Amino acid sequence: MLSFFSQQIQDQRQRRLTAANRAARL
Repeated sequence: MLSFFSQQIQDQRQRRLTAANRAARL
């Protein structure tokens, strides 16, 4: 259960980083 929650947080962080990189490119 805890690992699943950690996975969710990591996925969210990764998406935010990708979005930030995309915005920086534009």
